[in-house]
Amino acid sequence: MTFKTLSLPVLAATALAVFTGFYANAAWAQASISTLAAFTACDGGFFRALRQEAAAWSSAPLRNTGDTSGIKVPDRNDDNGNRITFAQPIQVGPLSLTGYVDQYADLDSMGKFIFWGFTIRGGVDETLKALIPLVKDGNRLRKDDDAYARTDVRVANSPWFPVPATHGKVPGPGRTERVLLIEPAKDGQSVSLLCSLQGSITPELLAEARPDIPKNEYPESLRADLFETTEPSATALEAVRQAIHGKELWKPKFRMLSYTVRMLPRNGKQANTYTVKVVARPDGLVEVLEDYGGLFSVQRLQLADIVQLKARVNGGSDGRVTVTTKLDLTLPAALTPGAALDVSRESQARPPKPEDKPVRDKFHCEVRGKFEANRIHPALPGQATGLVCRGSPKEPTRIMAFIDDLGVVISLLSEDQLTGAAPSPVIDVKLER
Repeated sequence: MTFKTLSLPVLAATALAVFTGFYANAAWAQASISTLAAFTACDGGFFRALRQEAAAWSSAPLRNTGDTSGIKVPDRNDDNGNRITFAQPIQVGPLSLTGYVDQYADLDSMGKFIFWGFTIRGGVDETLKALIPLVKDGNRLRKDDDAYARTDVRVANSPWFPVPATHGKVPGPGRTERVLLIEPAKDGQSVSLLCSLQGSITPELLAEARPDIPKNEYPESLRADLFETTEPSATALEAVRQAIHGKELWKPKFRMLSYTVRMLPRNGKQANTYTVKVVARPDGLVEVLEDYGGLFSVQRLQLADIVQLKARVNGGSDGRVTVTTKLDLTLPAALTPGAALDVSRESQARPPKPEDKPVRDKFHCEVRGKFEANRIHPALPGQATGLVCRGSPKEPTRIMAFIDDLGVVISLLSEDQLTGAAPSPVIDVKLER
């Protein structure tokens, strides 16, 4: 059966009659039906409905959190503990719900993945017929191999919007997929009715979709304050301290600097922008927040916004903090043409995973000539020094300008922008001295 031949209005009317006839005078049965209908929205409404209609779900082990209830599993992070069988099947109209699954997985570059839902006795076709009158936007269910799916996507902070079924595909950076899925269970005798989130799952999004999960049970990589609470390496900090000793030019001489960079347009499309906010710390380092149009953001702790001590990508990654654990750093005492800056470092992710391996990288920066910083933007004071930085052959050359009066680097896009042969990409500068 496919949705090309399925008449949803006729099917819905027939199934609704079946539901109504099953328990016409049983209030608790109506409660279980309305709660399962709320489940199909794949949002927090199900868990609030479950709290209000707990009596109809007494066969499921419930746990209350605030104004919500959730169905408990031993451990959603463990394949051996993320599912349960109900003490007695829960009857919802003609549907017999026999168990529940709640699973979280971190898929690294593929993003985070959490799904939750029910095991229902029977086959896909008969289950689908019974579910249709309950399913929110049931007319959007689409056949996807041997399953049926309704898919929504949101990009960054956009509202959810419907898309064709993409079951089995990986969301892109900054994207999150929300899927209602009806598929055969592995035992061949049951059906899985599941909600899932995959991709860029933030703490805010998890709280919205799964209000039954206490924040102290969030995966550590989803903690909103993970960057702030992850300490930089003492070894790397000592390397910075020794490298800047007696070299005042590398210390920040401002309180806050923010600016926007207009990227080079490609394929005739409008140029994208990203914003950078740099805040000086008393210890001579700077905290940096880069915002890439809401798709994702990057937090960094750096020296002069060029030597990284720790970083976290929010959205489009696994959310862990990359910490520089070993650092070899050579800084010139003066930025004169021909001088060089050399950085070699080893980094590891925090919290660690057993399969993690250290990541090593290095780069070499050549000092070019000086020019007036207001060539980059009128709000920038004094002189700037051009830096051309190269890493491995596979990495692009980085073009930077060190703002001498501020003790911080600003990234540019081409060497022509150092000489004035091309316009500066930097706009909307705000500076607090």
